[in-house]
Amino acid sequence: MLQTSSRRLGELLIERKVLSRDVLEVVLDREAREGIPISSLLVQEGIVGEKDMIAAIAEQVALPFIDLAEHAVRPDLDKRLPEELARTHNAVVVDRDHKGFIIAMENPTSDTANAAIAAELGAEPFVGCLAVRSELLELIERMYGSGGKASIGDAVTDTHLNELLERVLDLGGSDLHLSTGFHPAVRVSGEIKALTEFPVMNPSEIRRMIYDVLTQKQREKFESELELDTSHSIPGRGRFRVNVLFQRNSVGAVLRTIPDTIVALDTLGLPESVTQFTEMHR
Repeated sequence: MLQTSSRRLGELLIERKVLSRDVLEVVLDREAREGIPISSLLVQEGIVGEKDMIAAIAEQVALPFIDLAEHAVRPDLDKRLPEELARTHNAVVVDRDHKGFIIAMENPTSDTANAAIAAELGAEPFVGCLAVRSELLELIERMYGSGGKASIGDAVTDTHLNELLERVLDLGGSDLHLSTGFHPAVRVSGEIKALTEFPVMNPSEIRRMIYDVLTQKQREKFESELELDTSHSIPGRGRFRVNVLFQRNSVGAVLRTIPDTIVALDTLGLPESVTQFTEMHR
């Protein structure tokens, strides 16, 4: 059986000397039994710090990581991005080198964020670096203050799609359902469970969350065809199949987790004859 992404992440944490091998085996066993990713288990229980985890995830998915506590913003680059863009995508220009602008981002893999930044910077190249979200929000507040169109309260209280998907993963769920007039809901072992810690959703809230992760071309296609199938990823956590539809005169969506592990054949409860078929030469 191929090594899982969770084990690879654990090995990186061991290399960083923030996790022992014994603890890794324990949390891998818990992940298998409870369906909660080891990244969540380790951070929630205080075994590994959030910054160490984000740095390891960045290394695992081959993204540059930037520690905002150690990297000050160059004075000449202060507010290089417009406030609305910075707050919408949690992105800040912090430096510049021979490769171009260095931008601290919550999600450097977001096509929507990268397209918006590229449009703003024009022909200037840039490198998106993964950063800790809480540090990004603090930096954005210090940089722009609360006098603009969006306040720091808006940035914190507006639910991002990734927050809901993280919750789905933490619960071991398979699907996230977003519908106007209802709480976000997760499907766990075939049962639909409302995420009542999040507010009942209105049309504009769902539209904002979904449009935040779509490119301009995807938005145009959805508005033309009234449905869209695409995908979305959270670095180091997982990928999701996204089905966006127009229902009850508003945007609705269903997001399904895409498995990233290979299940051993002997765990499926199949007859021995099936196993023998896989061993036959063509």
